[in-house]
Amino acid sequence: MLRTYEAIIQDGEVKWLAEKPDIQSGRVFITVLEDRSTVTPTTNDSLKQDLLNLFGTEPDAQDIPRRRIES
Repeated sequence: MLRTYEAIIQDGEVKWLAEKPDIQSGRVFITVLEDRSTVTPTTNDSLKQDLLNLFGTEPDAQDIPRRRIES
């Protein structure tokens, strides 16, 4: 059975935000949602600049692999 529980990991410990699972063992998949409030403006500005530098660029034709189609 697949169930979803909300928790945070703080200092290496899991802290349940609501219902704690009533199981002895199981397999888990963890999805991490970054705390965006810790991103510094310089990091964000740097990322924006990197994306702007890529805008409008195209790969060189010689770098694109070609496939021959025989009929």
